Amino acid sequence: MAWGRGRAEPLLFVVCAACLYLWKLAFKLLPMERLTGVSLYATAWSWSTLKSLLALALFVIVAGAVLRGEGERRFFGPDFPRRFLRALPYGLCFYFTFSHAWMTLAGAMSVLGESLLGRESDLLWTISYLVGVMPLLYLLGRFGFTLVGAAVGDRVSFRRSWELTRSAAGTLFLTALLWWAAKGLPSDILLHAFPMSPFNIFYFKWLALPVQCVVAMSGWAVAAAWYRTLRGRAWESAHAG
Repeated sequence: MAWGRGRAEPLLFVVCAACLYLWKLAFKLLPMERLTGVSLYATAWSWSTLKSLLALALFVIVAGAVLRGEGERRFFGPDFPRRFLRALPYGLCFYFTFSHAWMTLAGAMSVLGESLLGRESDLLWTISYLVGVMPLLYLLGRFGFTLVGAAVGDRVSFRRSWELTRSAAGTLFLTALLWWAAKGLPSDILLHAFPMSPFNIFYFKWLALPVQCVVAMSGWAVAAAWYRTLRGRAWESAHAG
C-alpha cells in the first residue's frame, strides 16, 4: 500500500525527502566547533527542536497522502494545521522516549552489568544499547497509532491504539525493528566491519543522508498504511458484529 501511494504520488514523497535532506545538510554547515558553553547548547537544542517540528510536519503530510483516497492530489491535504497541532503532543512524547528514555534505559543496564562484572566493557554497552531498544520498539508498534491517527485527523487514545494493534502486535514489532535497523545498520556495519574501506568516505559524504531520508519516508508511509489497514479491519468487524 505504501509503495503504491509512492508510485501514484511520487512528487510529494520526493519533495518531503528533499526537505528533510536539505535540513540535515544545513546542520553540517553550522559552525558548531566555534561555539562553546551556553551558545553551543542553545544552538544544538534549538536546531534539534526545529528539526523535530519539521520531521513531524513532513510525517503529517506523508500520512495524509497515504490515507487519502485514490486520485486526490494535495500536498498539505485538508486541515493541515489542525492535524499538525493534534499530532504535536504525541510526537513530542515519542521523541523524548526514544532520544532520552532509551539512552537512560541502556545506560542503567550497562551500569548494572558493570557493577556485577566489576569492569567497564564496550561490548556490554553495545548489548545494553541493543536490548534497551527492544521494549521501546514494541511499545512504539502498540501505541504509535495515537500519532498516526492524529496526523490524519482521527482521535486515537492509547487504549484504542493498543486494541487496534492486538492482532498484529508481533508483525508490527518486526516492522519497527526493521525500520530501526535500516536507519543505523548500514553506517554501523561500514564503521565497524570495514573501517579501512575506501567506500566509507564516499558513503558518508554522499549517500548516508539520502539513505536516512529514504528510510524515514518509507517508515512513515508504512506506518500510515498499517493504520489504514487495521482501522479498516476494525470497522469491518464492528459492522459485521
